[in-house]
Amino acid sequence: MPEALGALIEWALAQPGLWCAFTICDMENRVSARMMEKAGRRFEGILRRHTPHPNSSPSRGTAGSPRG
Repeated sequence: MPEALGALIEWALAQPGLWCAFTICDMENRVSARMMEKAGRRFEGILRRHTPHPNSSPSRGTAGSPRG
């Protein structure tokens, strides 16, 4: 799966006019976060109250990892 994510990001960044790609996952989903790391993404920070998640507490954030 990390290979597919990496290939998708490479393809997207090769498109004219696109210069940055972000990946976001639920902080409690460690499997998704690890998969993004394996795909070459890096942890940048926590986007508090960025994306509402049903059945979650307000203190729960999302982790963002822009390509840099």
